[in-house]
Amino acid sequence: MAELTGLSEEEIAVQLKGVIFRVLELYHTDAPPRYVTADEYLSGNVHEKLRTAELAAYATYGTDRANAYKIFEDTLNLRDVRIYDTKTEPDGKEIRVLNINATQLAQQKQQLIKDAFKDWIVRDADRPHTLMKLYNERFNSVRR
Repeated sequence: MAELTGLSEEEIAVQLKGVIFRVLELYHTDAPPRYVTADEYLSGNVHEKLRTAELAAYATYGTDRANAYKIFEDTLNLRDVRIYDTKTEPDGKEIRVLNINATQLAQQKQQLIKDAFKDWIVRDADRPHTLMKLYNERFNSVRR
């Protein structure tokens, strides 16, 4: 299609949003994205497709020390993700020690979430205004 239209694959995918969907590839993350029609994507075993999507989210946004849900929660609560190990002192007292490598990996995943959200906000030109209006109606409409 790219050759026929002169558009990039990404531009075609944006223009066909809602008509085609990207297939989640768990094991071939370096493979180019693959798309199918809405009818094909939304048919079949939806429970299996949901599990696949959840696994893809975990693989994309989670680590072996912090699952995607914890990283999302920390991000939504404006907290930096931190991963601690528990060490036992010679006197038997347990202490928590920051695991720098695991923390850096989790914070990289956290940055992916933030970047994806920023991209999602501006992908639709009307979205920032719509969300700002909704926010103001819900949270800035009561005078105290």
